[in-house]
Amino acid sequence: MIDFSKFIQNLHDVLPSIYKLATGFTFFAGIGFAFRSVMLFAEYGKARTLMAHNADIKRPLICMMLAIVLLYWQGVLHDIMMTVLSSDQWVTSYNFGISDNYQKLINYAGNIFQLIGYIGFVRGWILLARIGQQGAQPGAFAKAISHIVGGLFAVNIFTMFKVLNSLVS
Repeated sequence: MIDFSKFIQNLHDVLPSIYKLATGFTFFAGIGFAFRSVMLFAEYGKARTLMAHNADIKRPLICMMLAIVLLYWQGVLHDIMMTVLSSDQWVTSYNFGISDNYQKLINYAGNIFQLIGYIGFVRGWILLARIGQQGAQPGAFAKAISHIVGGLFAVNIFTMFKVLNSLVS
């Protein structure tokens, strides 16, 4: 039989490695978007010289913006956290006033939720690349923005607990 609290604790113990993996993927995706934007700019220049009415600069600019955001995501996350929450500190625990075992379990689960929020934050920026493509689905921009905002709130789950606690009490 698998013990849920032991599972959460083991998953919490490997979180630093998972963060490093996710950060590496973010930088790799940023480099990929940088190369893609250069290729799209070359394609735009070629289309612009041949036919002036068929050239679209939206896709290369979006890919360049995404490359910058994904390569400098730590600064972007810091700036957004300062704008939305007036704090750039990642709070890693919260005291709920319950027994120590449950408190530890909830803090571990919250840290795992922060990782999920970080992945959602990065996924939202990657989803923005779809807006520049031809035949993009309607609502792709709203989906990307909701991933970015939801990821930001999930990264700051303990701060959100404090805000909700102060609103309720």
